Amino acid sequence: MPFLAILQDFLFANSTPGGVQPTPTDGVIAVPVPERIIHLPTVLNRTGLSRSTLYRKIAEGTFPAQVQISIHGARWRVSAINRWIADPLSYRAENDNRPLGDAPV
Repeated sequence: MPFLAILQDFLFANSTPGGVQPTPTDGVIAVPVPERIIHLPTVLNRTGLSRSTLYRKIAEGTFPAQVQISIHGARWRVSAINRWIADPLSYRAENDNRPLGDAPV
């Protein structure tokens, strides 16, 4: 059987009906989106906190801690900031070791 015929048979056998896109349950592996990190001015802008309040909340454990990216550089995970913005009163840093997309704190 020529290669083209084999390829056509394979594509036909593995095509999805009605043009429906395959989902992870169809055997397709979803590629995770890398976690974004943001710097201090962006965090301050998104939260409306002052710099001193932000660092005080980090010390109290009521705001996400920074991620060390170099010897002198640190940033914040967008997902952690979004969880804090969603519910700032009940946020606790010790509960923030979850991957992106998990249920809220």
